[in-house]
Amino acid sequence: MRLFFLILYKLKKLTGKLSNRWRSAYYAYIFSSCGRKRPRIARQVVFSYPQNIACGEALIVNPQVYFAAKGGIELGDNVTISAGAKILSSSLQAVDGAVSRKHIHKKVTIGSNVWLGAGCIICPGVTIGDNVIVAAGAIVTKDLPGDHIYAGIPAKMLRPLAEKNPENL
Repeated sequence: MRLFFLILYKLKKLTGKLSNRWRSAYYAYIFSSCGRKRPRIARQVVFSYPQNIACGEALIVNPQVYFAAKGGIELGDNVTISAGAKILSSSLQAVDGAVSRKHIHKKVTIGSNVWLGAGCIICPGVTIGDNVIVAAGAIVTKDLPGDHIYAGIPAKMLRPLAEKNPENL
């Protein structure tokens, strides 16, 4: 009986690796552009208009991430998106304090070496610079300059990222 469950476990592990490779190859083909190294995309990731997404090298997307890419999303190199994050490039437009039925579409640009924490929301038209960490649960409504850590609702700068010091390595 133990052998039976061991075989089942090994089969699941094998099919999991194959499905991960297939998923990476599929989205690398569907995206408008993609780096040489295929993206690592987990299960339960939702893409709206994936043909409007451009990604660089070494993209990692964890489960339950949502991309609304009608306005376009550009991701730099070495971007990690944690579970439950949402990147939105379209929303409803507010006119005179009332919500109209007109959608606006604005491109979202995320630089290189960026880590988006779990459950964060990136709003339409936002540009995030290089070397940025966005904390879990943050809502990004405005552009974020590079080399800083941001947190809160709306996201505000917490502190600059520590410089790489050869003595600390």
